[in-house]
Amino acid sequence: MGSRRTTAALLLAVAALAGCGNDDADAENAYVDAVATAQRAYVSRFDETAAKLTPTSSVAQDRVTLGAFGAATQTVVEALRGIEPPAAVREEHDRLVGVLVGYQRQVADARKRLGEGTAAQRARARTELTAGVEATQKRLTDAITAINSELQG
Repeated sequence: MGSRRTTAALLLAVAALAGCGNDDADAENAYVDAVATAQRAYVSRFDETAAKLTPTSSVAQDRVTLGAFGAATQTVVEALRGIEPPAAVREEHDRLVGVLVGYQRQVADARKRLGEGTAAQRARARTELTAGVEATQKRLTDAITAINSELQG
């Protein structure tokens, strides 16, 4: 489950660079704290949910688990949308939210597809979701790197 740890590490990276080299450090620190709070809640729910997704879990169990992933992602998306980013990182913040919205769509699609079709089609849905998670990791890295770059000024 390295991708879960990668997600946590990437989101925590925003917090590590709070207030570096910027006159508006208080606003940036408040922003970073809010993002860190949202991500901690998300990672906690993500980890709890991911433990239920196993090679031996049934399709029905996997669909329930993916529904929980979707709900956890919706919660973090709503939390991030409720955060007012500093003007310098508004575009990057919106990009971060967009990455998570895209992931949420991938999860919903995989959940739907797991309930349909043949065993081969369900296996393909699982494989595509795994590939989607990897692509999402890269997009998260890029979005957070851009936020950190702006915050470091």
